[in-house]
Amino acid sequence: MTATRRIVHGKRSLMLCERINRVETDDGTPLALVHKQRAEIGAYNTDSRKLVGANLLCIHGLGQNRLTYDLPTISPANYFAETGLDVWLADLRGHGLSRELGAAAPSSFDEYVSQDLPALINYIEQHNDGPLFIVGHSLGGTILYSLDPQVCDNVAGFISIAGPYHFGRGLRLLRLASYLLHHTYAVNPLRLVSSDDSTFPIDLVGKLMSGAGFYFNNAHL
Repeated sequence: MTATRRIVHGKRSLMLCERINRVETDDGTPLALVHKQRAEIGAYNTDSRKLVGANLLCIHGLGQNRLTYDLPTISPANYFAETGLDVWLADLRGHGLSRELGAAAPSSFDEYVSQDLPALINYIEQHNDGPLFIVGHSLGGTILYSLDPQVCDNVAGFISIAGPYHFGRGLRLLRLASYLLHHTYAVNPLRLVSSDDSTFPIDLVGKLMSGAGFYFNNAHL
């Protein structure tokens, strides 16, 4: 599916071409991969000219989706697309558009590492020329740390934003919360208000936080 729409970026407006691609993993799981690129040819920033034609794959964090990089008022995806980069926004299995395609939540972290990211990298390499850079936030960064080196042979660079290397080390409260959630899942009352069989009702949390969006997404506070 392809759509071209006018995006307001700062005080300017620009035309971006946005495509939603379906990617199949080796285990048959469908993933959604949104591709953003500038609709016009040329007129890129001189400072970014050396990056024109390069690809940037964005991997979201735990309990998030591709919109981490593409909020209505603050969009790194639109910024990088404006400079001429081909921006790819992925939804991991169980998240965002991938969940709508039928991709269930993973049974283990390894499914992100051995299935999702290799399939996304392979799809971009097959459909677009130019070097590939990958940025991962939180969980996304941890996935990058764990990739098989052979998968990374053709990747030009990685960027990790707050990707935990030793999750919970030095923070006893976080380790305790993880232990309690793991061992009380079967009787977890939070499952009663969840919209699916997730360990934690992320949809409910999202609805509660959306009501307070002014406080979470306000540059003046």
